[in-house]
Amino acid sequence: MAAGYGLTEELLSEDGLVLNASLAYYKVLRYRDMPHIETLEVHTYEPEGPFGAKEAGEGLTTPTAGAIANAVYHAVGVEINSNPLTAERVLKALKALKKNKAT
Repeated sequence: MAAGYGLTEELLSEDGLVLNASLAYYKVLRYRDMPHIETLEVHTYEPEGPFGAKEAGEGLTTPTAGAIANAVYHAVGVEINSNPLTAERVLKALKALKKNKAT
């Protein structure tokens, strides 16, 4: 979910109206698109949660897109401040960086 938000998912809207023509243009990551992820269990007790449970998934969505953007910056030297970080946006930023260095 978090990787999709950072890399592919873009819901275009204007004045509260969705501009995506259909869900076909809302790209989500599929299983084969994902890297291997190792899951580690940490046993804790949360007195506020049901039967001591606590969330373990959606809290991770907040930093992931930023971490992906930082990884792109450290890899290629361009900073992109909008999601998703599509190949087209990275290429556009690289061309702008090259143009700025040339001047």
